[in-house]
Amino acid sequence: MEFLLGRAVSGENARKIDNPYVSATHCRVWCDDKSNIYYIEDMGSTNGTYVNGVLVRQMAIKGDDKILLGGEGGYATTLEELLSTSTPRQMEHSIEHLRKIYEDYHRDMTSFKTKTQVYSSIRIIPSALISIVAVMFAVNDNLIIAVLSFVAVIACLLLSTILMRKNEEKMKERITKFQLTYVCPRTRRFYGDKSWQVLQNEAKCMFCNSNFQ
Repeated sequence: MEFLLGRAVSGENARKIDNPYVSATHCRVWCDDKSNIYYIEDMGSTNGTYVNGVLVRQMAIKGDDKILLGGEGGYATTLEELLSTSTPRQMEHSIEHLRKIYEDYHRDMTSFKTKTQVYSSIRIIPSALISIVAVMFAVNDNLIIAVLSFVAVIACLLLSTILMRKNEEKMKERITKFQLTYVCPRTRRFYGDKSWQVLQNEAKCMFCNSNFQ
């Protein structure tokens, strides 16, 4: 998807803007089909294209980024607003790819939770058994075995701590990846806790109002 913005643009995907600070062909906005990321590119305008107050030549944009064509006194909009004025044909997109993203994420999160339980048991069960053995040997004046038993307890605690920390780091990375991929294909905004089935049943995007194919 691609459309032009300016005072004298024409065509099916044109956004004609009646503002003296906006050039005839001011900029274009398009979506990369592979990444589903939207970009804006200034087309050599006289007064420039700004995103969130910064003069840009070309950059990736999100749905709620503030777009200003022509600087102060120019035309202000957002990607969401531009998409909301698209034709019905343009306002459709598929979310089928989100099914796998959602299912893989929840499968991975279940695995992380299982590992957390296992690593917790490493801290509790072996440590308790070794402590009992250590006490028994200590009572029988076998200090060497008692010391070795306590060393084993410490080793279990350290091992459990290391494994749990690594598991938590991987879980945080997985959550971040999910937040970056389980998003509206147009605005790149995160769908949050809504399951793929719920999105499908709603049949319409909550961010860009596109109908789901």
